[in-house]
Amino acid sequence: MDIFSPNSVHKLNKYCWDATPCSNDPCLNGGTCTVEGSAFRCSCTPRYTGNSCEEYENCGINSDCVDNTTCPSGIYKLQLTNITEVYCNMEADNGGWIVIQRRLNGEVDFYRDWNSYKYGFGDLDGEFWLGNELIHEITSRGNYMLRVDLEDFEGNHRFATYNTFYVESENSEYAVQMSGYTGTAGYSMSSHNGKQFSTKDRNNIVYATSYVGAWWFGNSYYYSHLNGRYLNGPTKSAGQGIYWTHWKGSYYSLKKSSTMLRKN
Repeated sequence: MDIFSPNSVHKLNKYCWDATPCSNDPCLNGGTCTVEGSAFRCSCTPRYTGNSCEEYENCGINSDCVDNTTCPSGIYKLQLTNITEVYCNMEADNGGWIVIQRRLNGEVDFYRDWNSYKYGFGDLDGEFWLGNELIHEITSRGNYMLRVDLEDFEGNHRFATYNTFYVESENSEYAVQMSGYTGTAGYSMSSHNGKQFSTKDRNNIVYATSYVGAWWFGNSYYYSHLNGRYLNGPTKSAGQGIYWTHWKGSYYSLKKSSTMLRKN
């Protein structure tokens, strides 16, 4: 078509008339553009700065959340094998925690396959699993402790910590090693020490499918499962939902859980 036809000229003039300083989306990394006269201003998302939100402010955190525990809780970039975003909890027990798992409301499906758990899924600001590869890499860099924060539907809270926590490589099926329990929730994770990680398509498939999740299941009775179905408190069958036996028993599915690592 001839670009100088009346229709084309009309479209061209309309486009030029509608163009603004924000038309080319100059604000990066989720920033919001506002027109100010013949210029624009970017409102940046947290920790991004610069005229176009191109600079990232990491609050002195480089390779671990414990690098600067005066920072607020939130998403930070860690320099691991690859630059990786994690959620740092800076409030629980003096802060410095890398959150590896969170359950809040059931919005994310945790009944997933091996590769999903290997690489991680979900939303760091909501429900997620960080990924077994990253959990292995992080716990291979030094001595780490584990903290699990739990909440029931009545508003009660409990926690459990293990002074040492390590997840082996995929060659060892991401087997977990832990010791040194303290806390108020009970030692329900202790029964999983030395167990391999299982999903609906690998390792202890019977348990993963029967209890609709993925966890460090053994070949006998187990006492915790934080990746089960999101239910609403009391259940009719044992081992269903998100549960921690030594606190609420095996017939109660918890409202919230947060599983975290911190370097000793």
